[in-house]
Order: sequence, then C-alpha cells, then structure tokens
Amino acid sequence: MNYNTSLPCGLTPGEVYGLLSRDITPEDYDLLLRLDETVQKPAAGKGRVEDLPKVACESFMGHECAVCMSAFEVHDAVAALPCEHHFHQCCITKWLAEYSKKCPLCCAEPFST
Repeated sequence: MNYNTSLPCGLTPGEVYGLLSRDITPEDYDLLLRLDETVQKPAAGKGRVEDLPKVACESFMGHECAVCMSAFEVHDAVAALPCEHHFHQCCITKWLAEYSKKCPLCCAEPFST
C-alpha cells in the first residue's frame, strides 16, 4: 500500500496511523478539517425542516422539549413531526438540519419519502 495515496476519508494511510497512534494536538487542526469535509452529515435539508407543521403550544403545557429539556411556554413556537412528537420549532429545526435526520425520541425519519 502506498502511504501517499488518499483514502476515501481524504487522509493518507500515514496520516491516519499518526492520528491513531498518538495524542491529538492543536497542530492537527487542518488535518482534522480535511477529515471532517469528507464526512457526510446525516441531516435533513433545511427547506424541508422549515416546512414542518406548527402546532398550538397550549396542549403541551406542562411537558418539555426533548431537545433542550425546557418546558413549553404559551408564547413558544412548537413543531410536530409525523411521529406525533412535539418540540420547540427552533430546537427541532437545528436538530434535523445539523445533527440527525431522525426524531430524537423514536428515531423515525420524518422525511423518508
């Protein structure tokens, strides 16, 4: 194996071995950025997330958002996923657009089709 050939992750075998066999240092920042650029984030498209149905918060009073763990309040914007779980609009938008395309409670994919 040629140690100068890039792997699918964007790093060479020598660079991967170096990361695995020593402590990560601040000098590795650029190397890790290259690795991060090749990793596809498992998130939903922002346009689809913004189209989630909004629901009235009054029926959820006393419950809390499973993303931020804060209680729903009367003035909060609340969004519903097809699995019928409810979250603060801003919380579930960030969750689906940046972290995961699945519901944080049941792992259902709201945009599977």
